[in-house]
Amino acid sequence: MIDIIIVGVESIRTGLHRIMSDFLRTQPAEEAAVLAWPVVCGAKVASRTKAVHFDAGVLLIEVADINWRNHLRTLEHEYVRHLFELIGPVVKRVEFKLEGKIRNVEASRET
Repeated sequence: MIDIIIVGVESIRTGLHRIMSDFLRTQPAEEAAVLAWPVVCGAKVASRTKAVHFDAGVLLIEVADINWRNHLRTLEHEYVRHLFELIGPVVKRVEFKLEGKIRNVEASRET
């Protein structure tokens, strides 16, 4: 009985993942990358981070403190792989910046 429930939950999860992927692939790359972040990183990380900008293959994520930033940097390749699976070859790199440092990064990219 438990095996049937687990298979059912996995089937639902796979179906939802496919629906989300299909939807995100119809969106402009800038929006798809930002919208995909909470799906890729999960609820715990999403509650402590925010995807704020996407440009030239780089997804910029705002984090609250240096400990989270350092930890998430170690997972960058996993996030890029999961983003690839979800939205295709859009995101090449994920950068993690501390809150308050984002404006400086965006300003330097505009000049």
